[in-house]
Amino acid sequence: MVVTLLLVVVPPSAPARTATPPVGADLGAGRALPVLPQGHRSAPAVRPDASTPSWSFLTPNESAYPYNRSSPAMAYDPELDGTLLFGGYNVTVAAYGDTWLFTNGSWTNLTVTLSVSPPARWYAGLAWDPVDRYMVLFGGGNPSTDFSDTWAFANHQWRELSPAHSPSARRNVQMAWDPTLDAVYLYGGFCKFCGAPAYNDSWEYVGGNWTNLTARVVGAPPTLDSMTWDAADGYLLGFGDLATGCTQAGTNLTYSFNGTTWSEVAVVGAPWFSLGGAMVYDAANGYVLLYGGQSPAYSDCWPQAETWSYRAGVWTNLTSSLPRAPYERGAEAIAYDYAASVVLLYGGAQYIPYSYGNYLGETWSYPGPPLLATASARPTDGEVPYTVNLTATVSGGAGADTTTWSFGDGTPSETGTTVAHLYGAVGTFVATATVGDAVGQSVTRNVTIDVLARVSSAISVAPRVGLVPLTVAYAADATGGSAPFTYSWAFGDGTANSSLAWVNHTYTAVGNYSARLTVRDALGYEATSTTTVSVVAPLLAIATLSTTIGAGPLVVGYTATRVGGVGPYTYAWNFGDGEASSTPSGLHTYTGAGNYTVDLVVSDALGESSRWSAAVSVYDPLGVGFGAANESVVLGHRLNLSGTVTGGYGADTLAWTGLPTGCLAADVATITCTPSLAGIYDVRLEATDARGETANATLTVAVSAPAVSPSPVHAVPTSSASVLLLTAVAVGLVLVVSAALIALWLRRRAPPQAPKAASGGSSGPRRS
Repeated sequence: MVVTLLLVVVPPSAPARTATPPVGADLGAGRALPVLPQGHRSAPAVRPDASTPSWSFLTPNESAYPYNRSSPAMAYDPELDGTLLFGGYNVTVAAYGDTWLFTNGSWTNLTVTLSVSPPARWYAGLAWDPVDRYMVLFGGGNPSTDFSDTWAFANHQWRELSPAHSPSARRNVQMAWDPTLDAVYLYGGFCKFCGAPAYNDSWEYVGGNWTNLTARVVGAPPTLDSMTWDAADGYLLGFGDLATGCTQAGTNLTYSFNGTTWSEVAVVGAPWFSLGGAMVYDAANGYVLLYGGQSPAYSDCWPQAETWSYRAGVWTNLTSSLPRAPYERGAEAIAYDYAASVVLLYGGAQYIPYSYGNYLGETWSYPGPPLLATASARPTDGEVPYTVNLTATVSGGAGADTTTWSFGDGTPSETGTTVAHLYGAVGTFVATATVGDAVGQSVTRNVTIDVLARVSSAISVAPRVGLVPLTVAYAADATGGSAPFTYSWAFGDGTANSSLAWVNHTYTAVGNYSARLTVRDALGYEATSTTTVSVVAPLLAIATLSTTIGAGPLVVGYTATRVGGVGPYTYAWNFGDGEASSTPSGLHTYTGAGNYTVDLVVSDALGESSRWSAAVSVYDPLGVGFGAANESVVLGHRLNLSGTVTGGYGADTLAWTGLPTGCLAADVATITCTPSLAGIYDVRLEATDARGETANATLTVAVSAPAVSPSPVHAVPTSSASVLLLTAVAVGLVLVVSAALIALWLRRRAPPQAPKAASGGSSGPRRS
């Protein structure tokens, strides 16, 4: 914080100001001056920055202040380091009896802390007594009474004094500390309820007693409207005319008092009004300051808003040079606040007499210099969450500055000329520095903070997946942050990076690549994004079949696989028999013999496809049967056996077993032979095809002996034994033949196998 120090330069003969202001400086409307050590009575030097005076309006910065009123008593209390105010009256002409203290730029109501207070009144005299070190209050009045009591305010309490002598009851008294007398000096006033004219007597207060000086004071003015110690010129200064009514003509004469004699001052210029003004010595500027009042030249005592300065017999109207001033008024209170080094002005009325008017509750300070401040942020924009350093630079004012920051984001305020604040949300915020000084002057300064969304990056990529070689178009997308942006790419394949926002990159090898983008904004914030690109080999369909050849119905298991390409994949099977499938694997049954082509098409997400095919051969089952054959034969006759083979795969091999004696087996389908032994034979024919599959059939063949022709019957005598033998042989033959026939009949009852075209052959006549 840069602060202009307000220095009071004191001549070598006078020590620097402590809590007690130096002699020669007027302490306000109460007009009491303390005594310096060694009895010095020198005025302080003019404040070096007083070349730019200005009134400052303090009331808007106060949370509490005295209610609107006219004619209160007010003076600076060095023991409290503040300005004390008592009484006054309001628009209803009701008197106030409250006590207030102005310190560090604000008012505090002391009334509730007091055990006793003076009766309510207005136009009382109030001055600091540096000898007795308390505030002295005398007189005043209310709608029914004029007072002659004396009160002291010390140790934050009022107590009524009982001096042996005191001025008579009166109001509108003028009181000030007079260093030439080393006492509080009281002049004039008037008693509304006494029927007496305005007073012009003189009194001094010191050591708890009042002393009437009237007899030894020379040239007292008829009346005075205001009075203050003029430290620059070294005398009490009196001005105006205490008229008792707005219809009476007043004077605007100026007087000086040196402790014994009042003298009219031959002035250069003078305020043209004479009633109700407020006057005090401005130690900061080194002159007497007068503000406001009413002119009795008008029947309604029209209030004034002029500011005048007095020094060395010259009155100067400052009004037109001031950038700001209080509203017009009269009967206001004025005091010089040594703690803040400014003149304080409070209250007043805009109309008189008391029965009507606008009563004011404003507090003003003069001159300053003006309180100046700037607010800055470093930097003024950043990304959320953003910590900004806020600085208030303060100059001028009355010192003891306080700076309060509000941040515009709903968070609690903070105090300090430099603060760091964290903004947790995106937006434009107005940070406000409110700077106040010791007299309550206040200025606000704003600084705009732009809290940006944190810079973020995103990658647009096309395509994200593709066949090698793959050219990918990358685009950087930056949001939030503060433009312009810079870009840095890494493609994940070890090739050179790029700093462009849009770039094409070609991948020449199969693999998964992680591409990385780093975005940096103008504020130095960075954001990083990554994305994955898949470079794949071309799609290749691969399939397996559990079998590609077999007898029908043939169940074939199928399984599809693939390499390369990009999923998801689709599968289209065509089995060549009018049937299809979209599953990667499964079972398919061929029900008819034939040669089939199995076709598979695999497609991927890129629209690429690959074809695979295989041949499947399906044949009828192998079958064996007998064609034309004589199933019984008589010895000596030819036996014809003819086998039939159906179905099967490739060339067949035939094997005969169980042939009658005298017949030879061969790999032929037809056997012709002459049995040599009678009997019943189970002839078996077995066929084996090229794949080793077998089938067989059995035929029962009966070979019988030739029948014996009966000889002519001759009457040749035979023996009974021969007859019996022949009979037995005949019966046996009949039984054998019968058994053979029965067996043959039983075999032929078995169902024959379905014939099927043979896929192979044999030497000789083998198939019928």
